[in-house]
Amino acid sequence: MEQTIDPTLGPVLARTGDERAVLTSFLDFHRAVVVRKLRGLSDADARRRLVPSATTLVGLVKHLTLVERNWFPTLLAP
Repeated sequence: MEQTIDPTLGPVLARTGDERAVLTSFLDFHRAVVVRKLRGLSDADARRRLVPSATTLVGLVKHLTLVERNWFPTLLAP
């Protein structure tokens, strides 16, 4: 299920339907939120540590990408 992401509003969350449709909708929504929040940041800003741990925005995006590539295909496998 491919969805166009409106940069100002983002995708609409599906709250009804089968499990796959709802989970895909939540994934699309949260992906759009991350893109919107990171838009316009410089590379240096995205790599800057803002908390005492080594967490950076780039690190969070890498984590989200890993989870999406590994967890969702398993969870949503036909």
